Amino acid sequence: MDSPASLKDGAAIKEKNHERQGRRQRLLVRVDNVEKVFHRGSEDIHVLSNLSLDVPKGEFLALMGPSGSGKSTLLNLIGGLDSPTKGTVTIAGERIDQLSAGNFRPGAPGTWGSFSNCTI
Repeated sequence: MDSPASLKDGAAIKEKNHERQGRRQRLLVRVDNVEKVFHRGSEDIHVLSNLSLDVPKGEFLALMGPSGSGKSTLLNLIGGLDSPTKGTVTIAGERIDQLSAGNFRPGAPGTWGSFSNCTI
């Protein structure tokens, strides 16, 4: 039989898992361990490396950085216009990095339409 301490610990673990689950459900954008490499001839250009980002629904954020730092590349990945070399991109619970061009419908619920009016 479980002791009261272990039941308490189990309840705390369940509560933390429930919090994580709720946080995942509130996420509009999740970028997880994304890498993007472009190839120019024999040269590999590493634009994004091990990038992770969570954007909850209703969150406003600014993406800033110097020219060539990967801002447009990241937005292209989130918008489904490009695919990561490695990692995952999830929009409203759907992994868009696995979708082919024919299966990705900008403006469909949970996709590019989520970004109308420049809000994420």
